[in-house]
Amino acid sequence: QGFLEGLALLSSDADPRIRRAVCTGVNSLAINGLALLGPLLDGICGFMAAAVGDSDEGVALEACEFWVVLMQLDEGIDVMRPRLAAVLPALWSQLTLTPAQRESDRQRELLEATGEKRFTFLHYKAKQEEDEEKEAEAMWTVRKQAASTLDTAAVTFPGNEVCPILLPLIQDAAAGGSDDANSSRFGH
Repeated sequence: QGFLEGLALLSSDADPRIRRAVCTGVNSLAINGLALLGPLLDGICGFMAAAVGDSDEGVALEACEFWVVLMQLDEGIDVMRPRLAAVLPALWSQLTLTPAQRESDRQRELLEATGEKRFTFLHYKAKQEEDEEKEAEAMWTVRKQAASTLDTAAVTFPGNEVCPILLPLIQDAAAGGSDDANSSRFGH
């Protein structure tokens, strides 16, 4: 119990390494059974739902993992069920591309569409950035983890529990997808 209280105190630390360690500690306990989280379970779930959207990728990855752990535990499904309305939109928000990512994709598509294959300095620089981006994408990202967690939720919970939460988000993204300024399409 003292360990959990210590984690609770550290959960709002400004240092993302500390918040990530908090999430890792909670995940380690949860894997061994939710009884170990005891009376702090509600607060932990609230923290982990918010941490899915943390600006630090390591914190967000660990927070996503918490929900996967819950879905693997029989008692975890019952704990997660009333929190779907908070968790699923948080996970969904990690799937959208930032304006910089959309612009990068748009520029790459324009180059491919125009057949622009000249090796100018700018092309060389763009190619270098593209190679670095591909390397980074090869690693496990928050977007991939959030998508995997949503997929797990979609097969763990009945459609009548998941669809009313996710369909409006999907429809909103689809409606915004026709307006380039508000596009929130998926990446590659």
